[in-house]
Amino acid sequence: MTVFQPRALVLFALLSASSLACRAPVSSHAYDGKAIDAIRELDASFPRLTEKRAHKELVTSYYTADALFMPPNMPAVVGRDAIQAALDSWPPISDFVLNTEEVVVRGDLAYSCGTYSMTLTPRGAAPIRDVGKFLEIFRRQPDGSWKVTRDIYNSDLPATAE
Repeated sequence: MTVFQPRALVLFALLSASSLACRAPVSSHAYDGKAIDAIRELDASFPRLTEKRAHKELVTSYYTADALFMPPNMPAVVGRDAIQAALDSWPPISDFVLNTEEVVVRGDLAYSCGTYSMTLTPRGAAPIRDVGKFLEIFRRQPDGSWKVTRDIYNSDLPATAE
């Protein structure tokens, strides 16, 4: 006759669960180097076009029609026209560097994140150096290209009282 031993059953369950938890995650997504390169190139275009104040070209080539742009210290804006208006309201920007540290692609969505630095020069004021971080979500377009559908960034500098 077999005797039921609850301790042995619990030990077996714990060992089974721990062996499953220690396995490397299985991904059904293949590495998409072409998409990663395209997204890195898009990220590299952002500072160039921003410094040139080529906001219409930037918005058209970079953002989806329904993109959500979430800059610091102002309300989020939706759509290319609103994003262009937000960019047009910025003071001139120079020395803009975007360092894309990570790009992950999963099917028709991807994200990039990293850091930035730039100098803003408000009219009649001293230049302001800013550094911070960003996160962008990209969506593959029907033609195979990638565009940003969600964009958020914020400064690492402490807020100042006005």
